[in-house]
Amino acid sequence: MNRLFAAIKVNSTASQQICQLQSGFGRDGRIIPKDNLHITLAFFGLTREAVQLELVEAIQAVPKRKFSLCFDTLSIWPNSRLRCLETSQCPQALAELARDLRGLSARYGLHQSLHPYRPHISLQRNLPQTTGQWQTSCALAQPIIIWPSHFQLFRSQLGPSGPHYQPIASWSLHKDG
Repeated sequence: MNRLFAAIKVNSTASQQICQLQSGFGRDGRIIPKDNLHITLAFFGLTREAVQLELVEAIQAVPKRKFSLCFDTLSIWPNSRLRCLETSQCPQALAELARDLRGLSARYGLHQSLHPYRPHISLQRNLPQTTGQWQTSCALAQPIIIWPSHFQLFRSQLGPSGPHYQPIASWSLHKDG
């Protein structure tokens, strides 16, 4: 079984901006490596090989419209002990793509998120519990804008130095979906 999720990998320009932002964080918590920066669309969880093949085929039929994202808020999610970038507005095309992919998760009996979709980029995990006493969000002086051209299905493999994300399928985003 593979641990799968659909996501948009952060491009190199945005990754450089994010790494610069991360360099100002304290040593508390674990910084997310540049190669692991992504925007999760849907988390499928542990998936049998046969279901994975069906899932890849089903994703082909999902409309895939282009959009841009403006990450303008630096947030701390105290309950998750996570520091992340968020958007103040979720583009409709992104919301629909995430909804459709989460629908496939339900159709195949895979992981079901209990939370509404919130596009974000995880920057730092395992923050100390005291982090909840800090300001939980602030506007970025320089927003980070991303124009994704595609999204991927990733396999997450846990290793001694943390997770490694291996792309196993990719789909282009189109102007007309």
